[in-house]
Amino acid sequence: MDCGHVELRSGDYVSCTMGRRTCTGATWGACIGDQVTTKRFAGGGDGLHFNDLAVGATACTDPCDPYCQNYVDTTDAMTAPPGFTIDGGLAVTGTGPTGTVPASIQTTTNGDSTCGAAQNLHSNPCNANPLTACQQDYRCDTATNSCVWNGGEGYFDPTAGGADLTIGAACDIGWGNIVPVCNRGSVSIAAGAKINVYLQGIGQTPNGCTANTAPPDCTMPVPTSGLAPGSCLNVVCTVPGDKFAIVNPPGSPGGVTEAAGRCANNAAFASTSGAPGCATCQSCNTTIKGRVMDPGMTVGLNGITVFQPNRALAAIPDNVGGATRPPCDTCDSLLDPTSFSTGVNSGIDGAFTLTRVAPGPNQKIVAQTGRWRRVTTMDIPACQTTNLADDAIRMPKNRREGDIPKMALVEASREALECWLLKVGMDPNEIWPRGGTAPGDTQPNQARIQLYQNNGMGQRSTCGGQPGEQCTSGSSCASGSTCNVGVNTCSSTCGGNAQACCESGTPCSGTRVCDPATNTCKTGGGLNQPCLAGRTCSASTRVCDGTNKCVTCGGNGAQCCSSGTACSTSSYGCELATNTCQPAGANGQPCKGGTTCNAGLTCTNTTVNGIAGKVCASASPCGGVGQACCASNTCAAGLTCGGGGTAGKCGKCGGTGEVCCPGDTCTTGTCGGGGVAGRCGSGCGGNGDPCCGGNSCNAGLTCGGGGTAGVCGTNSCGGSGQACCPGNSCLSPLSCNGGTCSLGGTGCASRPTPPYGPQLWGSNEINEFSAVILPCDGHENTYFSNSTFAPSAAEAANMLAYANAGGRIFMNHLTASASWLNSSNAPTAWKANNVTTWGTNSTPTNPAAGFVWGIGGTGTAAQQSFNKWISTWAPWAGPTPPAGGAWLRVDAPRTDAAVVGANAQEFVRGRSNNSWPAPPYSQATGATTTGTYSLTFSFETGPSGIPAAQSSANTCGRVIYNGMHTSESRTANYPPSTADQFPVACDLSFGLTPEEKALEYQFFQLTACALGGAPPPPPPPPPPSLAETAVFTRDYQAICTAGYRPRWNYFSWQATIPTGTSMGFKAQTAAAQADLAAAPQVGAGNATTSTTTWTSDPNTIEWHLNNDIPGNRLTSNSWLRIEMTFHTNGYVSPVLQNWRQTFDCIPAE
Repeated sequence: MDCGHVELRSGDYVSCTMGRRTCTGATWGACIGDQVTTKRFAGGGDGLHFNDLAVGATACTDPCDPYCQNYVDTTDAMTAPPGFTIDGGLAVTGTGPTGTVPASIQTTTNGDSTCGAAQNLHSNPCNANPLTACQQDYRCDTATNSCVWNGGEGYFDPTAGGADLTIGAACDIGWGNIVPVCNRGSVSIAAGAKINVYLQGIGQTPNGCTANTAPPDCTMPVPTSGLAPGSCLNVVCTVPGDKFAIVNPPGSPGGVTEAAGRCANNAAFASTSGAPGCATCQSCNTTIKGRVMDPGMTVGLNGITVFQPNRALAAIPDNVGGATRPPCDTCDSLLDPTSFSTGVNSGIDGAFTLTRVAPGPNQKIVAQTGRWRRVTTMDIPACQTTNLADDAIRMPKNRREGDIPKMALVEASREALECWLLKVGMDPNEIWPRGGTAPGDTQPNQARIQLYQNNGMGQRSTCGGQPGEQCTSGSSCASGSTCNVGVNTCSSTCGGNAQACCESGTPCSGTRVCDPATNTCKTGGGLNQPCLAGRTCSASTRVCDGTNKCVTCGGNGAQCCSSGTACSTSSYGCELATNTCQPAGANGQPCKGGTTCNAGLTCTNTTVNGIAGKVCASASPCGGVGQACCASNTCAAGLTCGGGGTAGKCGKCGGTGEVCCPGDTCTTGTCGGGGVAGRCGSGCGGNGDPCCGGNSCNAGLTCGGGGTAGVCGTNSCGGSGQACCPGNSCLSPLSCNGGTCSLGGTGCASRPTPPYGPQLWGSNEINEFSAVILPCDGHENTYFSNSTFAPSAAEAANMLAYANAGGRIFMNHLTASASWLNSSNAPTAWKANNVTTWGTNSTPTNPAAGFVWGIGGTGTAAQQSFNKWISTWAPWAGPTPPAGGAWLRVDAPRTDAAVVGANAQEFVRGRSNNSWPAPPYSQATGATTTGTYSLTFSFETGPSGIPAAQSSANTCGRVIYNGMHTSESRTANYPPSTADQFPVACDLSFGLTPEEKALEYQFFQLTACALGGAPPPPPPPPPPSLAETAVFTRDYQAICTAGYRPRWNYFSWQATIPTGTSMGFKAQTAAAQADLAAAPQVGAGNATTSTTTWTSDPNTIEWHLNNDIPGNRLTSNSWLRIEMTFHTNGYVSPVLQNWRQTFDCIPAE
């Protein structure tokens, strides 16, 4: 190492013998001098002096020691520069000289850059080469054969087989450029892996699969949380001029290994230089907001999981039945979080906000609880918040709308729960007697709620077109009713919001329109809402698509707007063949904004298969859309000669959304099938397509004419009111009557008499059902096999085994207190005191004031959920409640259940004569409960046979008890008898009562995977909170005596380097401080691991000056600038505790 010692001191000057000393073993040898130098040593002025920039250097005891000539910096007395903090060292806070990197993902407005040459890397059609055709963070939508922008975080491909990096168009954030990089693959990318970005000129087609081992132009490490599927990062990267950007080609240093072949979509056009705003950054957050309602649109439902699936939804099969017990439905078995792109649970009011949604056409949003599932298909615009109407995501009322668990309801004399289900919104054709074939079914026992009967209502065995009965047309319904043809059921009301469309006159009242998919009246014209009259929408930025739904128009690849500006971006134009907005201005492309073209081209009129438009053309154009075919009948890529339907001209035809080919033929769909004349599609109106709104079809076709209900066809037979088809056949369930298809001469279907309850619980038949509903009857002794209120031992054992395996049971009043929970043969585990005790120690008052547990965050999660829900949807003042308390009005309380034990959880408690003392209240047990009674409680069941208060990994089934008669007023006579025929004897004229609402909450909780709703899906990783890079600089001055020059030696540091972070050091030298900024940069070291000892680059600054720049050998000057670049992982910063720079003075050459 270098060394020196004093030979002579004279005033401020010293003479030093300078040389080297060597370490042998563990001992340093003597300093062997090879030169003598004179130095001036003073406390100020020129010469060798201390110039520590932070706190002052330690005194130098040997001025001849070359290492005395150093600057040692710490942060002890330092003021933090902008963008940094001082906390045990210098660290990044989130901003720096380059500005703040936003937490949300930054993109261009529509995923493209319109700057410069604008060579965006996506083109249609794409099915043949989906990865190479759809780059720039686009994906190929196989249904439309077109590229769809992924639009921020959310989308990933679960079939990718590994990581799949994509890169978006660069955007300008004001202080610099950002390129978004996303993982669209199926596995997470580990922390610390390098995201490397390479830039290349646009003269050569980019190929992300070409190996590149050179240092990248821009890089950043994956943060400590990793990069999960569907997650993205903002990579700060300066893009000069027009470039292509490639992320992580094979061989890039420390880069990500992608799934096989996925390098093919790793490029993007990256240009931010051009007209103002051509690539401005925007925060891209695609969000869906809505509210999950019940089937009747009365109350919101909480704890419903709303998600966007990332794969095809698996069917929810019915139970196997027979001797096979019901399955153990758990949240994991019914809702696989790995099948979500994004998911969330609805709140108390049913509201939800779904973030990180993948945009695009025909996207699915799912609402599911247990075996209830509703799927809504919609077009989702990128980087926007889409607000769904309340009826868009409600629970299904029939199988046409979604999945419904198969349940059994035993009709009874004290409660008309079958009528209550109609008020909840269930389709009467889904409430059908066991053994019967419901309308629309070809086999018996397919209805979702199958009726058994002990006592209570009868079934409508004759037909009169009453509300709730089946119909085929308005004339088949009684006066005052209309036929809801969507469900073939007579309705007493029509035309209002969420009501059936009226058959005659105006289908819907006010500004509502008839949605043909559900035959209900809805608000129309808005995004994803039914189209208004004349296939119009309420805003110029929306158009009516082939499914009679308003969708966003004018965006890149979206349908052209029919009014105003066809495309939202001036560099795009409306392509005639596809009626979509595409890049414009070049020869054969549509005109920009419909009016201008690139230099040397003119915007000319053209016609494609009778559709007029404009296209850019040269003086002798050929090969473009609507232009003459070139030599040898050739056309531009993607076009064919005569393809537009005109001989000798180039065009596209036959694909979805494209003009029909000659002879009105199509390669996909049918001509006019999308509801637009002259274009191919498969939405509605074409032969074999679903009927459009109002059961309309294209010219020459009729709805049901081909023999299939709801489908357009050419043969006018088989449908309701149509002639019978050959062989006197009609669409099911119609029959041929006098040569015309109808449901007999009466217009409705007869209901068979349901079987008795013992057929359900006395055999394996019970195993077919996910849930069993047992209302109070009061005459249980008339149907149990032993003529008492108690089931037989065999019946009780069968019911117990059903519940323990996974079956769900609701029971009310005497079905529990006198039979299944408290009788001689009741299952021992169910009638134990740890579930409840029974007695008549209280006197009810009508209405009873039921106190709802879960007040103020106390109690179980399920109790708190029920408390908040009742407060929201069935509020009642009751007695003066404690703060945050809730009371339930109960019009028909029953006091049989006394004390709820530790193996059950109670939800509502009543008190004799409503004589509640002043709050607070507690769930007291034992003697202190005298005068109180339980109105509802539940317990979980499982293979162990021991009831449990709450769901766990060891429970599968569920039992819910109610001590209140519900829906006593839903029939004209109480108690109802078989003379009161379902469904016409049900009184639906008044709204749900508070106790009916409470029962509805329990109804959906009965089959939920867990009380209170499924566990919330795991949240996405938090967005990065720190700037990815920040820069800090220090300037140093070396002063040497005449005849000597400085030699900058090692830059050293002490630092903490968390995983995924690093620091890089660069040096510049100049004769004057003002010239440092323009001086060339050379290396000074890299900090990649933590160190508590002084650490440096293997080479000195002087060495780097001599060697880093080929052909340009530099030497040290008086001034030195050290640039320190901090690379965070987005969440954690490296910390620089101390740093120092050494120099010595050597003879000037």
